[in-house]
Formats: sequence, structure tokens, C-alpha cells
Amino acid sequence: KNRLFILSAGGLVFLKMFLGVILLYGIPDLAVGDYFFTPAGGDDLSYVRAAGSILSGDFNFTSIIGFPLYLAALMLLSGFRSLPQIAAPAILANIFIIGPLALIFTMAVVEIIFRRPLYTALSGAFFIALPYAWFFFLGDFSLTTVSGAVDLIGFSRSQHLFGLSLLSDWLSALFFFAGLFFYLSSFFGGRNRPALSGFLLGLAIAVRVQNIIPALALVLVLFLLLRFKDSLKLAAGALLGLLPQLAHNVYMTGRPYLFADYLPEFNKGLSENTFGLHNLLSLPGRVYRYSPAALAILSVLSLVFIFLSLLYFRKKKEIFLAIIFAGILSPLSLFMFDSTVRNPRYFLPFIPLFLAVFWAATEYIFFRKTISSSRRL
Repeated sequence: KNRLFILSAGGLVFLKMFLGVILLYGIPDLAVGDYFFTPAGGDDLSYVRAAGSILSGDFNFTSIIGFPLYLAALMLLSGFRSLPQIAAPAILANIFIIGPLALIFTMAVVEIIFRRPLYTALSGAFFIALPYAWFFFLGDFSLTTVSGAVDLIGFSRSQHLFGLSLLSDWLSALFFFAGLFFYLSSFFGGRNRPALSGFLLGLAIAVRVQNIIPALALVLVLFLLLRFKDSLKLAAGALLGLLPQLAHNVYMTGRPYLFADYLPEFNKGLSENTFGLHNLLSLPGRVYRYSPAALAILSVLSLVFIFLSLLYFRKKKEIFLAIIFAGILSPLSLFMFDSTVRNPRYFLPFIPLFLAVFWAATEYIFFRKTISSSRRL
């Protein structure tokens, strides 16, 4: 089985890199001169400016600090410190390093849970195929606050779906799934495994703050399951990984728990505070305006599959809860920090874990299997 995992992961990693290169050179808008296309504004420019500020010793910027720190390291290695030059090493890193590692950790999580080579290979295949299927068949599906309509986009915007831009989605996915992997794995870290998992989850939060919701939930679940040491180790590791962001929060807002990027008094591009539970509560209404039937069907199916997968994991409930938090809570938490989440790139890394819940339910329905009869963690 280990050999099968290596072969399937290796083959899918090669396929992902190959498709990335083909896509990079197959879309004319993605190639400009000697460097690769990237927008001259928006989040890309904000990240690059923040990274440049870090290298000059100036931390007066509102961006979440994790991705600018990563870009600053790339700037030091490449010698490029501005757009469009820095786009080249950043996009190549996404194609050949960040994206493949995120893919491997996603497949490893599914492998640990099921020990089924078919499921592992399918999770990797979906991880690669979904951006292409989403773009070519659905366009840019936007849950907007106005009309909730399907907005077809041009190829020049499609790079965000495939990691061909200077955005933090794939680095966030890498740290998040690596943290989940070390939480579930029994082969690495020994007694310090929860601390290592927490550290990686802390880095994931520093890259994309929305990851704080499932990370906190996982700490709480371990505590409620009376695994106090593991809960404390995971929390301590997360605080260590998050330390640069906490220090930046204090520098910008005076308080470690306030993120300047989401507060209009610090981020002048905002007209109001974008964080709030009301954003999440408005989501069903926005989906309902787009398709009432789809909302009803998806709600019922989701509840059915969640219940059945709970039966599958009933003797290892913490694994079930970890998947639910990673696969469902994390994507939903995006809406708590932004009332107009509209780009599918935010959600694509979590689709394999939605599928894991579906597969668990299927295993229970047709084979009456539970995790205790398929493997013990």
C-alpha cells in the first residue's frame, strides 16, 4: 500500500506540474515579456508591497503577515523585489513546490483515514481536476450579495484557480493539510505530534486568518474528549506558529487579537468591519436567491452524509470531527471574514475532505464498515 501511495502521489504530482506548465504557456494573457502575467493591483500588489516593507524593516501594513513573509524570502532568494519580476519565482514555486506538496498532504490525510488506494488516488485526482472542471463547465460561480448570478470570466482571471498568481490560497492549503496530517499520523512526531500539528496550523492562520476557526475548534474537541495534554500542546504549537502575526497585530492595532486587515480604521480600503457572524448567517439567503431547490437538496444530502459518516467513525469521533472542521467549518469560516466571498479558489482545497465524508457514508451504507474494522489509529 505504501508503494501504491508513492506511485499514485508521484504520478499525480507530475500531472499537476505538467498541467501547470501547459496552462501557463497555453493562455496568451499569462505571458508578458520575460516574466509571467500578474495583476498590477489588488491583493497581489498589496502582498508584494508588504513583503518589500518587511525587507526594509517597515511593518506598517495591514496585510496578514504570513504570505508577505514567504514572498520576502522569495525576494531574497531571487533578487526580484517588485512586479512583474517577482511573479516568475512565485508562480514557479506554486507549480513545482507549494501546489504539489499541498496535493501530497491532502492525499496523505485520506490515506491515513481509509487505507484505500482508490480513495487516495481519487482525492488527488479531484484536487487537480476540480479547478479545470469548475472553470470550464461553471465559469466563476459567485455567491454575491446582489444577484447571486453565474458570472462567466475571461481567461485572464482564471490563473487564480490554478495557483498562477501571487495569492495565498495554495500556501494556506499546504500548511493546513500538513497540520491535519500530523494530527492524524501516528508515524511522525511521537508525543510532540499535537504541538507540531498546532505549529503548522498556526502558520496556516498567519497565511489565511480564516483557518483560525477550525484550529480553535480542534483544540476545543480535544479538550472536551478529555485529552487535555494534546489540547494544550496543539494550542501552544499554534501560538508559536502564529507569533509573528500576533506581534504584527500588537504593532498595528495595539492588541494581539485584532487583525488590521479587517478593520476600516486601519485598512482604508474598507468601508466597514468585514468580520462578523452575520456574514455567515446571510449565506443561506444568498444561495436561496440563486437556487432554492439547490439549497434544500444540498442541505438534506449534507445532513444525511454527515450522519452516516459519523456512524462510520463512531469509535474514533475525533477523526470525524477533524474532517468536519477541516472540510466544512474552514470553508464556511471564509464568510465570517468577508461578506462577498466570490472566488472558487477559496474553496477548492477543501473539496477532497467533503468527498471523504461522502466516502465514509458510502462505506457504511454498502459495506457496513467502520473505521475500527478498517484500521486503528
